Amino acid sequence: MLYQLTEGEIDGRIRVHSYRPRQLDAGLVTAIRGREPGTAQPIIVHPNDLRDNHQSATGKTPAERYRRLLSVRVEGNGTATLPLGPIHTNPPSAQEVSWCDFTDGRYLRALGEHITIRPATAKDLSARFNAWFETAVQRQREDEYERW
Repeated sequence: MLYQLTEGEIDGRIRVHSYRPRQLDAGLVTAIRGREPGTAQPIIVHPNDLRDNHQSATGKTPAERYRRLLSVRVEGNGTATLPLGPIHTNPPSAQEVSWCDFTDGRYLRALGEHITIRPATAKDLSARFNAWFETAVQRQREDEYERW
């Protein structure tokens, strides 16, 4: 695992840790500083809704709530990816998740057909990482089976 902590404009050292697969999720969570979950309700928004800059009369559409949440000062953030394959081949990421720390707490952001942002704890990150590893192992087993 490679990671770097940054505070404000100051970049920390790049660190390298080696973990057994079953310990990796705990290692990732340990590397990420603890933070209370955010207080806003989860938001699910389609990326196209963010492009049109439409403003409703109430200001409560998912896109408007998303923009408001991301317009406040970010106190910290990070991204975790899971590339499948030998690192020297620069494999594409099979999974990616990011988190942002705002004044009111931490939020987890997942990109896909829709963008989801919701309050998150270290347990949420650990559960997400565990699911990634289980899926990756299952895919590798399926690939091995197909080769036969």
